[in-house]
Amino acid sequence: MCSTCQLAPRSRSIPDRGSDMRLSLRQATEVFVMKTSVWFWGIVEAVIWYGFIYYLLYALKNPVELWFGSAVLLVLAFAGTAACPWVHNSSAWRRMMGKEA
Repeated sequence: MCSTCQLAPRSRSIPDRGSDMRLSLRQATEVFVMKTSVWFWGIVEAVIWYGFIYYLLYALKNPVELWFGSAVLLVLAFAGTAACPWVHNSSAWRRMMGKEA
């Protein structure tokens, strides 16, 4: 089971392709429950990528130093990728942080 989501016990099995695939809102929320940290990192990631796009458009319109603009965009792209909740849930991230052997 992943650390980002928790699977709640279901009273019914997953429907097969021939049956009705629609789930009610209650059934859908029972299947996938997101933690507060996932929402937090998702919002942080969106803000960082907004800053990336804003600075990219700014750098295209206005004259900026090439090395400085490249460095800012590189840092923002790295920070946006590192803030992604899917990255936090990967085994490579857990190994890097020392939480997994």
